[in-house]
Amino acid sequence: MDLTEPPYSQRRFEEVVRGVSLYLRRIGYSPAAVPCVPVSGWAGENVTLPSPKMPWFKGWKVKRKEGFGKGQTLLEALDSLLPPVRPSNKPLRVPLQDVYKIGGIGTVPVGKIETGILKPGMNISFAPANLSAEVRTIEMHHEPLQVAFPGYNVGFNIKNIAVKNLRRGHVAGNSRSDPPVAAAHFTAQVQSLASMRLTWFIGCWPFMCAQQGGHSSRGVTSGSTTGRFGIGVGRSLGGVSHTGLCRIQ
Repeated sequence: MDLTEPPYSQRRFEEVVRGVSLYLRRIGYSPAAVPCVPVSGWAGENVTLPSPKMPWFKGWKVKRKEGFGKGQTLLEALDSLLPPVRPSNKPLRVPLQDVYKIGGIGTVPVGKIETGILKPGMNISFAPANLSAEVRTIEMHHEPLQVAFPGYNVGFNIKNIAVKNLRRGHVAGNSRSDPPVAAAHFTAQVQSLASMRLTWFIGCWPFMCAQQGGHSSRGVTSGSTTGRFGIGVGRSLGGVSHTGLCRIQ
């Protein structure tokens, strides 16, 4: 907001809020659930404490299915995001990201647990390879686990299956409780970013948008950025929560 003309311009902030709200509706989100907060990351205005340079900003309000929320600063908007509900009561599904052969250990598939829970000693099956094995051990970030929940990126040691028989894209599940099976056909929802019209606003990072969403196993883009003009963290297009920053002139 320190680079708007004039600095900390209410008119420019409201102009961009209208544009972002229109875009949110187009991609299926409710603007009422998205707090828009004017900030200056460079000067630290309205990041953790209300800014005296923007007396016109009376705070943000959101309406979500979990209830209402309100606040003044960027930090309060981030704190308003609720932790995602982990679908641990659903059948186990672990799409494999890769498979390794580690000396002295054996075959180690790695992947993110989307639903269900994974434990050592569990018998799991892989689709569409139609192979089964017992989980010996589970690790995440080189730390052993006795139980792994949805959202965990894990590696697990199995026996009696060679690395060459598994590949990226296979799905692991509990062989004794709703195991994964190959589908004859399925309906997919695909959105091409090349067909979407994106608008870039050149200048500073004046405000933050935060969207509370549900868990999804669809593809997501995630990341974080900290820089001269602001701070942003989050996941986009089908993730658990969404937080972003827009650059304006």
